[in-house]
Amino acid sequence: MLTGDNSTSVTFSKSAGAGTVSGLGSATAANGVATKTVTGVLTASITLTAHSGSLTDDTTTFVVAAGAADHLTITSATTNFSSGATRAITAEIRDANGNLLTGDNSTSVTFSKTAGGRHRQWLGAATAVNGVATKTVTGILTGSITLTAHTGTLTDDTTTFTVVAGAADHLTITSAASNLSSSSTRDITAEIRDANDNLLTGDSSTSVTFRRRAVAAPSPVSAPPPPPTASRPRPSPASLAGSITLTAHTGSLTDDTSSFTLVARLQPTTS
Repeated sequence: MLTGDNSTSVTFSKSAGAGTVSGLGSATAANGVATKTVTGVLTASITLTAHSGSLTDDTTTFVVAAGAADHLTITSATTNFSSGATRAITAEIRDANGNLLTGDNSTSVTFSKTAGGRHRQWLGAATAVNGVATKTVTGILTGSITLTAHTGTLTDDTTTFTVVAGAADHLTITSAASNLSSSSTRDITAEIRDANDNLLTGDSSTSVTFRRRAVAAPSPVSAPPPPPTASRPRPSPASLAGSITLTAHTGSLTDDTSSFTLVARLQPTTS
């Protein structure tokens, strides 16, 4: 070694490998030794080369490994998610430079709903395998939802996606079931819903058939009613009054029914 060399400049650079370091550059020899301090960044093997003028280069190869756990990163999909379907929510344990701690097989990560709907909801915990904790969830009610992954003092991460209605499953009649006066009108509404009762707001083509299933027979009378007078109006025909059940039906979806009572409207007589 040329211990008297205090002037030669040596350049250090990365020449191979997927790993990365920061702090590369040139250093001037002191007592024949040029020193450069580097900091590991991305994990993987890396080869560094030392070069100076016409001298023969030299190389060193080593592996940059993950540092201490620093934060969680959720890597699962954020696309729309159908009600009734399942999705694996994955949270990776990473160091300050974003490297996955592949050797971590013990950290427990808790997943919870932190936004969307009225209440927070704890979904459960999962233990990391090769640095990745996975929890499978099932979509239920439609709308935007935010899930948070948490463990100890590491920085949390969140993911937001939208639960959308699943396949059509049944009809639900939502119109009033109160008494309806004879000769009055009422809109009978039937909603197309999925298995978790979400409305299929995008359905503008399904045809629904409404039919009367049963009507109660009028009560028998032993004698004709007395003639109407000014103080005793004429009733509506008895055949229009009574209980009625309507059924909404379409294809293979589960039907729904609505029952209400038709009430005779009393009409005053003319003198």
